[in-house]
Amino acid sequence: MRLDGRAERLRRRWRARSLANVWAFPQDWWVPAVDAVVEALAKPADPLPALGQLGRSRAEAGVGIEEALDDLGTLSGVLGHRPEHAGLVRAVAVGWAEVAVAGRAGWCQDPFTQLTTPDYLATRLGEVYREASRVGIPAEDSHALVVVGLDRVEPGADRLVRQLVAAECLRATFSGGETLCAAGPGHVVALVVRDHALSPRIAVLRELLAEQLAASHPARVWRECLPRHERLVSPLLAELAR
Repeated sequence: MRLDGRAERLRRRWRARSLANVWAFPQDWWVPAVDAVVEALAKPADPLPALGQLGRSRAEAGVGIEEALDDLGTLSGVLGHRPEHAGLVRAVAVGWAEVAVAGRAGWCQDPFTQLTTPDYLATRLGEVYREASRVGIPAEDSHALVVVGLDRVEPGADRLVRQLVAAECLRATFSGGETLCAAGPGHVVALVVRDHALSPRIAVLRELLAEQLAASHPARVWRECLPRHERLVSPLLAELAR
C-alpha cells in the first residue's frame, strides 16, 4: 500500500516510538494492518475495522495481548492521547481475542491475562478438597483464595487493561506454585496456602495495585475462605465470575 504523506509520517513516528519503548524485534513490527490503521487515521476515517485487523494480525504472529496493547499505546501517544483511545484499545483487543481464543479452544489458560481459567481453578480446588479429606485437615484451614476485585470499573476497554495490570501484580506477588485464575471480568484470584507469610504478601499485592492502578478506581483485595463443603465451591466461583 502506497501511503500519502500524512499517513507515512504517522507510521514513521509510531514505529520509531514503539521500537524505542516496547517492541523487541524491528523486523516483526510492520504488518499490512499497520498501513490500514495509519491511512484511516490520516484521512480521517473510522480506524476501528483496521485496528481489529491489527489485533488479529498480532495474534496470528504470536504477539501477546500486552505487547499488542503497549504498541497501541505508543500510537496513542503519537496522536496526543485522543479521547477515543479506549475504543481503539477495545478494537485491537477484540480482534486479538478472535484469533487467540479460536486457537486455544480447550486450553486451561485465559488468552487475555495468561492466567488459568475458572474451570481449571475448579479442578484444582477439587484436588485440594480430596487431599484435605485424605490427611484430615479441612480445606478451609489449609488453603484460601486471594481475590482482586475490579468490579467498580464499567465494562469496556479500560477494565480489560486494568485486568491485565491486576494479573501482572498477582503474578509478581504469588510467583511460586499457586494457581492464578482470571475468575471473571471483574476478578482475578490466587489459590494459596494459608501460612504465616500470607498476610504480608497480601499487603504487598495491595501496594503493587495502588502503584499501578488509578487512584480513582482502586482495586479491592481480600482473603476469601474456602467453603467447608466442596459442593459450595461452584456457587462461590459463579459469584466471582460476575
